[in-house]
Amino acid sequence: EFHPLACLARFEEVEWLPNDCYNLRIRGLARVRLGRVTREFPYRAARAEIRPQDPYTEDDPLVQIERRALASALTRLETAGESAAAVIRPGGPTYETLVNAVCMTLDLGPREKLELLEIDSVIERGRRARELAERRLSARTRARPPIGGEQN
Repeated sequence: EFHPLACLARFEEVEWLPNDCYNLRIRGLARVRLGRVTREFPYRAARAEIRPQDPYTEDDPLVQIERRALASALTRLETAGESAAAVIRPGGPTYETLVNAVCMTLDLGPREKLELLEIDSVIERGRRARELAERRLSARTRARPPIGGEQN
């Protein structure tokens, strides 16, 4: 079985490893809804229909505010020991690319990641990813013993 929502992607780099495995670098191109399976062997193939997203513009003030808030949360996550802020570079990716990279980088289960991918609004998906990152930060802060003392 497979989930009907997927990401259409392009291979950007393929590295064959000595243990007969591969290191793949891919770039997501679009969200797709998978339909009828057309082939099972040697690899499953299915019809795919591109899922539209709600439009937005990079220069929208709301997008700029959300981008800064998401970047800040990710920087704090990396400071807390999670590798997420690698996607943030000055003049870096589009907001959509940043949001989707964050969604996939967050330490979530497959079901939670698919729930994020199902959100048609990039702005709403980014907001939800930021909320999840903020919760992780809050949980880490509560779990950390006070400076200079033992936790009771």
